[in-house]
Formats: sequence, C-alpha cells, structure tokens
Amino acid sequence: FYGIRSKQMRRYYEKAARTRKQTNVALVQTLETRFDNMVYRMGFAGTLRAARQMVVHGHFMVNGMKVDKPSYQLNPGDVVQLKDKSLKIDRYKDWYNFFEQKLGYIQRDAKKFSGTLLHVPEREEIPIEVEDHLVVEFMAR
Repeated sequence: FYGIRSKQMRRYYEKAARTRKQTNVALVQTLETRFDNMVYRMGFAGTLRAARQMVVHGHFMVNGMKVDKPSYQLNPGDVVQLKDKSLKIDRYKDWYNFFEQKLGYIQRDAKKFSGTLLHVPEREEIPIEVEDHLVVEFMAR
C-alpha cells in the first residue's frame, strides 16, 4: 500500500515495536503520516507514485519550508502547501480539485492549495484493508 522497500519496513516495524501502543496500530499510523502518503491523501496527486515524484521534485513546503524527502514524518498541525512556482502548473491544480478524499484527520484549504494534518489518525480512520497484525507477526520473526 505504501510503496516502501523491505529494509524501510523493517525500520518502521522496529520503531513501532518500541512504542507504548499496539505495534500494528503504531506501524500503520507511522506509515500513514509519511509525507508522500499525506500528499496523496490530501489530493495533490492521483496515485502514491505521482505524489512521491512530486515530493522528490520539490513541489511542496511543510510549514513554509521546502521538504523533498518522501519519508519525512508529518506531525499534527503541519501544513502542506504547493509552492508558488508549482501553482503555475495547471495539472497540479486540476489534480487537487479532482482527487479530494474525505478523511477526518485532514483539512484542506482550496484557496491556498494546502492541507493540514489535524491529528494522527486512529486505525479505524485509515482507509486501507489489510490485516496488519499478520504483518507484525511476520516482521517479528
């Protein structure tokens, strides 16, 4: 679902295993709040791959600072916004208007072409169908 390599997945699992939350919940929450995934969920791109490419090419700012790392971890209150130069690209504006996802943990501002992560999503809010406890069992070997 998140398009990461197994080595990255191992690091995310180990980080989730150290938290006080259930490992499977912490793992999915961490993956969901990755920068490239949030760009996709906020509707800036139609696919996760397109969102990752836009991030790597430096089309976004987080809280007014350029971020071009797909693995950047967003925190509640972080504002993701298209750079002014990128607003001139009609395709990006069209994608933002077309690919809106109604999620309770994201607030969009169509006038500023931005989105805000309101809170770390609960497991029930995350729109993926996967038995994450099986992933954790596999990674625990």
